[in-house]
Amino acid sequence: MAQFTDVSIGTSEPINLCVGLPLSPIGSVRAGFAASQHSDEIFDTASTVLFSRFKLSSYYDYLMGICGPSLSFLFENATVSMVNASNSGQLSVDFGSAKQEMQSGMFMGFSFGGGVDAKEQLYLPSAWYSPWKFSWHTVFDASIKVEIDFLELFAELIAYLLEQAAEDALLEKDTSDHLASVIDAGQTFMFVGDTEDELPAQKSLTATPSLTIPINLVDYVPGLNSFVKTLHKVKGDLCLGPSFTIGMPVTMYVDSFTVDKGMATQATYGSLAYGKTAITATGPTFGATPPKTLTTNVHYDIGFSLDLGVYFSLSACKLFSFGWQAPSLGLAPLLGFKSITPSMSGNVSTLLESSSLSCVLVPELEVKFSEDPVLTGTPVTVTVGVASPYIGPINVAIATDPVQPGFPTSVLIPSGKNSTSFTHTFPDLCILSGDPNDPTAMQSPSPTSPTYTVKVTGSATLSPPPTCGSSDISVTSAINVLDNVLSLILSEDSTAGPAPPWADQSLGGATINADPSLPAGDTNASNTAFISIVLPRNAPSGPVPVRFALLDEQRQPHATSALQVGFERDPVFAVLGPAQTLSIHLPNVIQLRWASKGPQVNYSNRFILVVDGGCSYGQSEFWLDVWNWS
Repeated sequence: MAQFTDVSIGTSEPINLCVGLPLSPIGSVRAGFAASQHSDEIFDTASTVLFSRFKLSSYYDYLMGICGPSLSFLFENATVSMVNASNSGQLSVDFGSAKQEMQSGMFMGFSFGGGVDAKEQLYLPSAWYSPWKFSWHTVFDASIKVEIDFLELFAELIAYLLEQAAEDALLEKDTSDHLASVIDAGQTFMFVGDTEDELPAQKSLTATPSLTIPINLVDYVPGLNSFVKTLHKVKGDLCLGPSFTIGMPVTMYVDSFTVDKGMATQATYGSLAYGKTAITATGPTFGATPPKTLTTNVHYDIGFSLDLGVYFSLSACKLFSFGWQAPSLGLAPLLGFKSITPSMSGNVSTLLESSSLSCVLVPELEVKFSEDPVLTGTPVTVTVGVASPYIGPINVAIATDPVQPGFPTSVLIPSGKNSTSFTHTFPDLCILSGDPNDPTAMQSPSPTSPTYTVKVTGSATLSPPPTCGSSDISVTSAINVLDNVLSLILSEDSTAGPAPPWADQSLGGATINADPSLPAGDTNASNTAFISIVLPRNAPSGPVPVRFALLDEQRQPHATSALQVGFERDPVFAVLGPAQTLSIHLPNVIQLRWASKGPQVNYSNRFILVVDGGCSYGQSEFWLDVWNWS
């Protein structure tokens, strides 16, 4: 039996949203910072009249910074026990009287500034003793600069309108100044909610950051408007109107635990059982050597709420102040908004250094992408960075799985910097087929399976070593790559045919009557159909090999009918029997003609036309509902 006391489990110690689990798919395992700054001139003009000239210029700039939105949590002083029982291992996390914290939200700052410069100069003699030498003399030079902190003004306006009507749902100042590294001027604010739940009693933790936006209608009501003017004379005010409260509830669940370094491989413990003070997970038996790392796997749901309320505040003579806010009505369900987004998952790790000493492992290295998913043929920016206080020069080794040609195998974080970036363009590749008999088999991407996943692992050595963990650090991030996949669209002058109920309805289909002299149900279908082959991007400049195959409804090759294919852009003609690989241009228009007639049987049969452009252009299918064929 192995037991560890005073174990800390969480995203960081102390909790910090800037290194929390992201609430949006940003391509990074932790939230981090983001900042944007821009400056430009508004005008710059000058005029000269005789011996006088005047210059006038103006500019603006803005600076935005954000940390999050993210989820951060910390469980302190927990006890972790690992025992073997009944041919299985049981891992127990006993919270006892452990302190439990969870936050969700973000820190943000937004400032806007501008300035005007004015200068007047006269062309006068340089000096009294040389009146024949002239030069420009400045007689007037003035500059005005204005900096506006929008979030501070917004927060003060909300607080003023609500007065004491509500203690929550206000923008609060970030006294810890989490964005100091990216915003060097202006005040930062936080949109943060804390949990009041505890594990294992509630089996989940929920935190809800919220913001109330009041609308003062007093100025628009004639009778109240005159009353407010009277209040202003005695240093008073009246505010009345609706208020909208925007909430973002985040609920986190513990899924399983993973341990390593005490076994030959990692092992995950699930099937959670919730006791009075502990969560117990079951998995493989433990080895003789105690594990060194405990990973807690979680998932979390992000919600959205919009509530409508009414607020009222009255003050007079700076001696009387009263505020009140009515219970709110939930608008999101009434308006049909989705209240919960798809779940996201993440994990946190704890280093078990000894039976009574542990620490939370915070990722010191990150690899993130400017887009996820990314389109093939489109450059994506890859950023490799280290956490503060580490700075370059640091060499980071890079590995990709599967191997990506042209992807750098190492990058150097420059001296004095904590990150570096490069661009990479992912190619079109085949994807795994999912064949259980051949797990490595590949196939062309399709409209229903258009992406492949690339894992990018960065490794580096830090000096001095971090306070928790080894100096050798690594991180793995995954990015989804969206292949360039062709699609098939029936032309308007052809007769549409339904796909079977169990098939993908987006694939579409056509109705063909092999013998137009015979009836084809309630349709007027001919023996010909026109289908457009469409590419979303990066069309090839010349012809490419494309495989055409005709299958029956059981997806077996069908070779006994004469299905003729021709193309609008190419002098190519073939009869599928059952498959042909043809060199054609993309995009293109296919002309299908069912040339083999059959007797009237008063029902149709379904066939499948497969158009496969290989790894570079993908594959798609089209249903053919055929009457009177042979």
